[in-house]
Amino acid sequence: MTKIYVGDVGTILTVDAQDPDTAAINLTGMTLTLDVWKPGATSSVSWEGTISGTTSITYTTVSGDWDLAGEYRIQAKVVDGTKVWRGTAYRFDVHALGT
Repeated sequence: MTKIYVGDVGTILTVDAQDPDTAAINLTGMTLTLDVWKPGATSSVSWEGTISGTTSITYTTVSGDWDLAGEYRIQAKVVDGTKVWRGTAYRFDVHALGT
């Protein structure tokens, strides 16, 4: 993974969607978000994802997304009508400038 710094813009995040049996899920027509916990947060913010191919969620960061240095957690969320699925949460660090 590329090193991410506070203030970076244009970081492309791609998360594959799989069912519990590790088969890819066709995401066409579903609502896709990436739930993000920033350092020290007890609740998440949602970044609206787009479909990449038919089985991946992609999000490109904008100004303000990486506003704190520290550990972030990100988790895909897929909504299809009344059904909601969440993927594995991933942890990674966003680094302070100059580190």
